[in-house]
Amino acid sequence: MLAMKLSIPSVDEIVKRSISAASRFPFALVCAVVATISAVWFSEVEFEKTKEYYWLSDIIFVTILGISLFTGIQTLSESLRWQKSLNFFAKFIGLILLATYYFGPEGYITEGANETFYRYAVLFLISHLFVAFAPFLKSPNVNEFWGYNKTLFLNFLISAL
Repeated sequence: MLAMKLSIPSVDEIVKRSISAASRFPFALVCAVVATISAVWFSEVEFEKTKEYYWLSDIIFVTILGISLFTGIQTLSESLRWQKSLNFFAKFIGLILLATYYFGPEGYITEGANETFYRYAVLFLISHLFVAFAPFLKSPNVNEFWGYNKTLFLNFLISAL
């Protein structure tokens, strides 16, 4: 039987990697923090009052989209070697798109009809596919693409455990 060696990183290494990830993906991190705070807040709302807080659940939905959107923009920016100004401009456009979706004419996402949920599901899938494809839009290397996506999937599974 093969023995698997488990390597636990030191606290110092965890801090260094966390700072590195936060500086690389600041917009995605802000979206994650806002989504988490909003979800905790929404979970504390009494059931009878949830309709008064639909705006909060919409913030959760939109910021969850933002996590993958901004991660994809950052990886695309790195693969295309964008200047900082273009990278920031792309993220600004992403913010405008998220704000437009949040303040859209349909009203609350959580209050809407089924098509509202289908639209959100499609946007969710598109934003996640964007993360999978963004680094390879310039130079589509099949082996690197599948290696990258295998790593993404395995990291997802590990974090889900």
